[in-house]
Amino acid sequence: MTVDNISATNSNTVNTLTIDAVGAITFATAASTFNALTVEADVAVTANVDITTDVGALAIDADDDENAVQATGLLTVAAGVTLTSAAGITLDATERGITFTGAGTLNAVNGVTINDAVTATAGTLTIDADTDNDGTGTFTTIATGTINSTGQTLDITAGDVVIGGAVSRGDAYQHHRF
Repeated sequence: MTVDNISATNSNTVNTLTIDAVGAITFATAASTFNALTVEADVAVTANVDITTDVGALAIDADDDENAVQATGLLTVAAGVTLTSAAGITLDATERGITFTGAGTLNAVNGVTINDAVTATAGTLTIDADTDNDGTGTFTTIATGTINSTGQTLDITAGDVVIGGAVSRGDAYQHHRF
């Protein structure tokens, strides 16, 4: 399934949209904006363009069926892409993890939760879990939510941090603001 160029005006009458596919979901060509969005794919999710929620949460599960036999379920965020939420962001890709192929940004007002392994392969990974700076946005990783930004820059801003998994960055710069 391909999602392309959904404007805030076009999606404004839908409070929370759920996109659920047995196969893969790709956000392609032009950015999309929703009130609130839940993405559930059994195979993979690819974000080639910015995705924004302007009222509620953004949740992406690239391995909704969690089928270990298929070994699918990769969430890929292309270089230069920003995922933005007026509430919180939750990323999940149980089988193959989450890959940022270049510089990427996660911006949320009320928290960013990483449920599975993240690999940043190039550029800066910027995570702002408290974009309104009111001190309530928490950056959270669960036990399997490791972040590997070896050789890359990792920049985290949050009101609070809960690290359940490992965060590794090699010799690159790591900056945290709490």
